[in-house]
Amino acid sequence: MMFYSKEGELLGSFFADPVWSGDVWVLAGQSNMEGYAPLDGAEKPAALVTAFGLDDIWCEARDPLHRKWHATDPVHWPVDALQASLSSSVVDALRTHGLKPEEVSPRGARIGGCVRKVIGESGMRWMEFLQAFKPSLEDADEFESARIIGTGPGVSFGRFIAAETGVPVGLVPCAVGGTGMAQWDPTLMSARGESLYGSMMRRIEFVGGRVRGIVWYQGESDTAPDEAPHYELRLQEFVTALRKQLGQGDLPFLYVQIGRFVEPSENAETWTEIRELQASLEESIPRSRLATAVDLGMCDAIHIDADGACRLGERLGRLAMLEAYHDCDQKAGPRFTRARRSRDDANMLRLVFSGVNGKLVLPEEAPALCFIATDGETIEWSNLQLRDDRPNELLVTLREPAPSVLFVQYGPGLNPRTGIVDEDDMALPCFRIRAHVPAAFTTPSTIDE
Repeated sequence: MMFYSKEGELLGSFFADPVWSGDVWVLAGQSNMEGYAPLDGAEKPAALVTAFGLDDIWCEARDPLHRKWHATDPVHWPVDALQASLSSSVVDALRTHGLKPEEVSPRGARIGGCVRKVIGESGMRWMEFLQAFKPSLEDADEFESARIIGTGPGVSFGRFIAAETGVPVGLVPCAVGGTGMAQWDPTLMSARGESLYGSMMRRIEFVGGRVRGIVWYQGESDTAPDEAPHYELRLQEFVTALRKQLGQGDLPFLYVQIGRFVEPSENAETWTEIRELQASLEESIPRSRLATAVDLGMCDAIHIDADGACRLGERLGRLAMLEAYHDCDQKAGPRFTRARRSRDDANMLRLVFSGVNGKLVLPEEAPALCFIATDGETIEWSNLQLRDDRPNELLVTLREPAPSVLFVQYGPGLNPRTGIVDEDDMALPCFRIRAHVPAAFTTPSTIDE
């Protein structure tokens, strides 16, 4: 753009980056949304996809989307690395009050006690304390350029929507690794940049106050036995508060069923519990859609790899097309609906699924599929196969005829074998459902649905 005087003299000029109208999506949760896969497997940026960086500046959407060293809000600062910058006087003061330097965190529960006491005695405000050991912009640039991990599902998600709709997509990254639902408590909104929820809402307000939807990947931290019982209510309250405060009662909420954990843990039962709870919440939270990560590859014990992150981004993109853009041709992916006896074999069950795109696709190895009688006895099975004439059904042969009521469970445990997908790579989520198995009819006039 060039500016001229009335006499025609050139006064100056400047070049402005493109400014697009489009759809804004919030990316929130913990580390798998933040991105922990190697950057050498990241998706390439797309022309129509931008990101509102943690520094509150719009930029090209490329991994890592969550550039923590540049973050405006303290809750996003890379505390583990910042601890190394604490001065010896501050460290001594913290130890005097019984707090170790490694426990310093804007997100930590103890920050409201000892550290604030230290700050109060020294006359420093909390923000001043944090600013005291935040790196310079030059150092932040250097630290970010040295990163080798940071690939998440966000870029792939944005690319997919932009390609399908032709509409520009703006991503607002807000995730922080290692965080539980208690730390995303909406009642902490008044803390603004010092709380996860407050920071997210501040950033949404900064970009206009209305968004097309929320993309949420969180739950691993809530597999702790003392946190799991509160997960359902906390997530429901989170979604309700978010929609109310944004004035968008029908705001789409796309969320991820947590993946695998490939190391031994005492939390195997609660890990399964959280997954199955997430599957059930799709029915109780309006305008919500679930994608699972349980079948994706891993780059370490808990984080999905770059290929898995890209696949997950596309799965979430497909759910966005269904829920936010009303694509009638897109389905949510396989969901178990009922079990029926085969008319031809007393030991064979038909497993019926809804939401299948095209037909079901089975993995090479037998998946972790369980049939459990009401007395707790597991019913062994073999020979899981596709049904040629019905692409949304599977046939499974049990060791014995199925009882009239049983539990069907898929993918229990920390590291289950799964992998049942449809032709759009939409994966079957882990679940546990009580199924009624009616008697089979054999006359041609009563062929069941």
